[in-house]
Amino acid sequence: MKFFIRNLFRWLLLSIVWLALSSLDFYRLELSELSGNTLFWRALMAMIDTMLISLVIVKSRKNGSALMTVLFLALFGMKTVLTVVESAYLPMLRPLIMPLLINGLVASLLFVVIAVLVWNAGYAGSDEANQSTLNWRKPWFQWAWKLPLSALVWMVLYVVFGALVFLNVANYFDPQALANYSNLEMPPWVLVFQGMRALFWLGLTLPMIVQFNGTKFQVAGLVASTFAGWMGSNLLMALDLPAGLRFAHLLEVGGRQQKDATKG
Repeated sequence: MKFFIRNLFRWLLLSIVWLALSSLDFYRLELSELSGNTLFWRALMAMIDTMLISLVIVKSRKNGSALMTVLFLALFGMKTVLTVVESAYLPMLRPLIMPLLINGLVASLLFVVIAVLVWNAGYAGSDEANQSTLNWRKPWFQWAWKLPLSALVWMVLYVVFGALVFLNVANYFDPQALANYSNLEMPPWVLVFQGMRALFWLGLTLPMIVQFNGTKFQVAGLVASTFAGWMGSNLLMALDLPAGLRFAHLLEVGGRQQKDATKG
């Protein structure tokens, strides 16, 4: 019981910390004043993100500054960088590139440092938890074909989940908003861009993935949950989107991350 209460306290404490850090304006983001509705969704995002980073820390073989480094790359990469790079074909994001990057960098760095210190303080996993059955040391030629394959898988999932999940769910909940949203023109190179984005994504998260404990299926489940949670929780704050489109995007992104992680 004490173990449960202690870990619950860690999660709640870090959720409050992440909520505060993600609400602060460190550099010219000019955030609007938090309303009750905005605060609710931001708090939910913070709780999801914190639950997942706590699980990642517990299932990691690294600790201290080494763990902070790989977690920072993954969290900052997924929560900020991979969103900002979409400004390549979403012009409305371009004026916010530097404010988003700097705010995300500062908030992610501070949060990762605090989270690792909080969880590493007095927490000791079992000997079994510190064992990994995975061998990540592969010949270079295996990485040579696995990396392009990962990009190709992401490109396929991008199209399939967009067509089968997003369009159908959005059409069911808010067909008028979908009709307006469909007017957004995508450049012809969007699929190639998504493939390159997938490789960049893998580069940011692979240092975190390779130091996980567990079997192949345990690691796949943890990676899938982390990808789906950290990427999907961003959509909880997309309050400028109609609710139907936001829900459809949430299902699309969450399902796509799960499939992509299990394929890897």
